[in-house]
Amino acid sequence: MRYMKGIQGIYTPNVGTFELRKAICHKLEEENGISYTPDQILVSNGAKQSVLQGLLDVCSSGDEVIIPGPFYVSYPEMARMADANPAFAMTSWRLRYLAGPTHFVQASGKIQSQATSGASSISQKAGVAALGLGYARGEIVGFGR
Repeated sequence: MRYMKGIQGIYTPNVGTFELRKAICHKLEEENGISYTPDQILVSNGAKQSVLQGLLDVCSSGDEVIIPGPFYVSYPEMARMADANPAFAMTSWRLRYLAGPTHFVQASGKIQSQATSGASSISQKAGVAALGLGYARGEIVGFGR
């Protein structure tokens, strides 16, 4: 492989180069008004890598990882790789049950009111069953029933 001027080697530090982390700190300060130091920044190849590394770092055997739906099909397997048990939370702006930052949830509500007249009967029945207050597989389900 041809040597590239100014490059120290093929591999970079796992946390990202100091130069990039310093540039990220500058961007966050200038554009977002938040202050970090390069040692507080971690550069990754994407969200899935960060999610997996986070799960591997914080989960203990038998922990429960709540995965809000809809989700990427790899998320339950990531929890299992961390020796944790995936648990699923049905979320949907159509059901008016959504997890996220307040400004995002409020914006989703505005979009929902313009995008659809209401949640489909299938998703509403699924929501009732997921909450344990209706029918599932022909059986009545509910709290204390």
